[in-house]
Amino acid sequence: MDELGSIGIESKATYAQIKEYILENLILKVLARLHRLMKCMREHDNQSKGEMKTMKKHLGIALVLITILSLTACGSNKKIVLPKAEEVKEIEIMQNTSEESLKIENQDEIFGIIADIEENTKDTGKESVNDQPTNIKDYIIVKFHHKNAEESPRVVYVYKDKNSRYVEQPYVGIWKLREETFDRISSNLIK
Repeated sequence: MDELGSIGIESKATYAQIKEYILENLILKVLARLHRLMKCMREHDNQSKGEMKTMKKHLGIALVLITILSLTACGSNKKIVLPKAEEVKEIEIMQNTSEESLKIENQDEIFGIIADIEENTKDTGKESVNDQPTNIKDYIIVKFHHKNAEESPRVVYVYKDKNSRYVEQPYVGIWKLREETFDRISSNLIK
């Protein structure tokens, strides 16, 4: 069980919110300390040069910390969250322009597809704000049918756009997908 599970938080979105909250509070604390240092420097203009150097050193370190925290807070490396292979009854793959679909029920194949997608995606930092990809004419629909909730599958969309391949999870995010993985998923439709 991960760290959040031990305190009763299971949602990955909640984890991101907690991370953002912690970073914001840390930045606020550093800014408050900076403010106190600057106020102290103004009040004690007649301090010895040694003490002033020490305060300037602390101020410099605080500024470097704020810069580093700001940069790490901006950089996102969100991982795609797919169901566990053992919880999936079948994977259904279909082209959005077709009524025909391929159903994969073999557990080894299910495990392979899930692992392939998880291991070969890179976060783009873009958010998905629709039920399906917008401004994309052709895409592949991949439905993960859960053993306990067959009527409400988890869906991801796989598509090409401007010579890049992507995986989009509605309202979760968009990830860049390696070409080989895209080709393996799309080749399943040709079988």
